[in-house]
Amino acid sequence: MIRFSDIATIRRGLTYSPENIRDRGVRVLRSSNIDEDAFTISDSDVFVDSRCVNIPLANNGDILVTAANGSPRLVGKHCLVESDDEKMVPGGFMYLVSSDEAEFLNACMGASWYKKFLVTGVSGGNGAIGNLSKDELEKCEFYIPKEKEERNRIASFFTNLDKQISLQSQQVEKLMQLKKACLNQFIA
Repeated sequence: MIRFSDIATIRRGLTYSPENIRDRGVRVLRSSNIDEDAFTISDSDVFVDSRCVNIPLANNGDILVTAANGSPRLVGKHCLVESDDEKMVPGGFMYLVSSDEAEFLNACMGASWYKKFLVTGVSGGNGAIGNLSKDELEKCEFYIPKEKEERNRIASFFTNLDKQISLQSQQVEKLMQLKKACLNQFIA
């Protein structure tokens, strides 16, 4: 049994004001950057002036976690950050989790222990904003294999599976667009 804090560090996101928002600058990562456990970049992302960023930037391989949301069912969703050296920082309602075994930990956060934790570790609901307790997550205990080699194999397996799911999803989306175009052309 291991505590979450034994293998990871959790950092809170950036609080900023509307005056800090710019057309370019440091990208603020929000809940909308997590799409079904995959990291996404959007044209609707917000950027802030780099001078207001007073927390460490997100790194490639960090885990982005929704810490608070008006929809409590979205609290706790997570993904690995994939960066092309772009400056990014988590927003105020997000956590950034850093770990030497981030791919393994991200896969672990898809397991039943995490889902059970979210049932008790998220406060709010009934119209209130759902909040994930950083302290409770740090204390959360779960089982992992003792051998690092086995953890690496597990991480690799789930990372490859996630990539396959993403590719399949993209193919489904393209087929749906093709179907729509064909329907519009043939049945106008």
